[in-house]
Amino acid sequence: MVDEGFNLAWIYYGAYNGIAYMAPGTSLGSKRGRRLGDSYEFWWFRQGRSVVRVNGKAYEACGPRDVFLFPPNSLLKFDFDPLESSLAYIFSFALLSIPGQWPRPSRWPVKLKMPEESFLGPLFEYIAANGQNNVAPPLHMVFAVKALLLAFITGQSELTHILPQSYPPPVRRVLEWMRRFTEVNPQKRVGLSDMVKISGVSRIHLCRLFKEHLGYPPIETLYRYRITKSLTGLRAGQKIDALARTYGFAQAAHYARRFREMFGKSPTQMQDTLTKDPTIELPQLPFM
Repeated sequence: MVDEGFNLAWIYYGAYNGIAYMAPGTSLGSKRGRRLGDSYEFWWFRQGRSVVRVNGKAYEACGPRDVFLFPPNSLLKFDFDPLESSLAYIFSFALLSIPGQWPRPSRWPVKLKMPEESFLGPLFEYIAANGQNNVAPPLHMVFAVKALLLAFITGQSELTHILPQSYPPPVRRVLEWMRRFTEVNPQKRVGLSDMVKISGVSRIHLCRLFKEHLGYPPIETLYRYRITKSLTGLRAGQKIDALARTYGFAQAAHYARRFREMFGKSPTQMQDTLTKDPTIELPQLPFM
């Protein structure tokens, strides 16, 4: 994907699928540290007070406003908050090229204190919530990573020439219908034909629009929305089997498998994390 000199090779979310919960006192990296490969790695520390060592230099990482960009071949060591759980959004990416007017990568900062009311937060959430490892990232992800990276390294706040203005009307109609339908009938099975009727376009065109603008087909988008909504029930201590049925999964095993694909841990593990620390903020799908 090339956009005026900006060329992404791939985006990778690793074992955490973009969202990582760390128990108090957790450390990452051996005694010497963890060596990055040829990619960049973005971390947004949402919760907890941690210490990050980058090539031996120590930085304090405090939620919810500290964002880090680790350059290729960095040696990293993480010591997370010893007293409370830590929450971080994470993804890696590989660059093929950047626009000529951008600062050289050697001059890019490592840490940024996110301003209050900044668009960086929703943008980072958007990328992390859409976690899927992509050899060829969809266009919406290229736009989002470019905007986040440019804002991080330059402080630029005008995004109108970087991000699409809004989703096409067929996508907006289906997303709004998904929200309303899930509120009333979260357990009811839905077919693609239902969404096609709402959209006013053909099945092929609707699927192409969803893949282009959201990165997922319509049915997959609905699955991800329902699973994200189920986090509220997990926090409240509801049984996994009951939650699976409530959100339209015939078998709890299917729900658990899809849940792990999204969040990198099982519903039981997530429930244990959320009930132990009620201050953890639940992930959201920004397009919903």
